[in-house]
Amino acid sequence: MAILIGGAMFYLGFAGILFNLVGSNLQFSVPTLLIFGLIVFGSFIYFGARLLAWWNHG
Repeated sequence: MAILIGGAMFYLGFAGILFNLVGSNLQFSVPTLLIFGLIVFGSFIYFGARLLAWWNHG
C-alpha cells in the first residue's frame, strides 16, 4: 500500500512540473517547493516500502 502511495506522490510531482511547463502562460502555477516535496517524499516512501518488502522476504 505504501508503494502505491509513494508512487502516486512521485508522479503527482512530475505532473506538477509538466503543468507548470504547459501552463506557464496561465496565471496559476504549482509551487516549486510542493513539487520538490512530492517527488522527494514520494520516492522516499516508495523505495523505503520496496526495501522493507525485500527485507521481509529475505
